[in-house]
Amino acid sequence: MRIKLLVEVRQSETALIFRKGYQMAKRKVNKSLLIREYFKANPKAGLTEIARAITEQGHTVSPAHVNQALGGLRGKSKRGRGRPAGSTNRVAATTHSKSMDQLSLAAEFCKACGGVDSAISALQTLKSIASKI
Repeated sequence: MRIKLLVEVRQSETALIFRKGYQMAKRKVNKSLLIREYFKANPKAGLTEIARAITEQGHTVSPAHVNQALGGLRGKSKRGRGRPAGSTNRVAATTHSKSMDQLSLAAEFCKACGGVDSAISALQTLKSIASKI
């Protein structure tokens, strides 16, 4: 008796839902699957072309969604990150000894000028003369 009563209540609830104008949920379409199928049929199609074609079928899709859905299907770029193996194009590293040599020369220059302040003023004078030439 109780089971029959529950069934009748549930049927009346659904009847109320339909009478009030509620709609049931729509069936979802797998847009990613549509994108992949279209790409397999047209492998040379671009992202916007695929998005337009699927939008014409009635499904809202952006080129970004197409790019995400295709994932690894489009292939990887041939160029990787970083320097190619065996390349001789390297950035020259500054060595510690070179910077120490420059520092010792700067110290000698300051001693010859009579201090750091007078060395800076001499360099500024040299800079202004060089800019006028």
